[in-house]
Amino acid sequence: MSSTIVICSIFYDGQFWVAEFERYSQNTLQTARHIFGPEPNNAELREWSAIVSKNLKWSQAVQSSAPHEEQRLNPKRAKRLAIKQRKIIGLSNKAHDAMKIARHFNNKASSNTC
Repeated sequence: MSSTIVICSIFYDGQFWVAEFERYSQNTLQTARHIFGPEPNNAELREWSAIVSKNLKWSQAVQSSAPHEEQRLNPKRAKRLAIKQRKIIGLSNKAHDAMKIARHFNNKASSNTC
């Protein structure tokens, strides 16, 4: 049985609010990125997730293993881990590499059309 895991990270990169996605499916990883601009409120996030998220441009698939599923945690421990995660900004190294590859292919495609 194949399952798909999507991880979304929303963070402030110093200039804009950005949503970065990692999609793990059948030992492959794909990434996507959306720039919000000013800080989105809850209503904007709900609207965006219902409409725009379906039209994300996903990168080409890269071989990768899915992140490990975690066991149910004690609520206090989960809170501590969430605080740690909040301090970490950006995608995992594999996702970052996949974004680089996608950017490279997009640059090649645009230079060939000129």
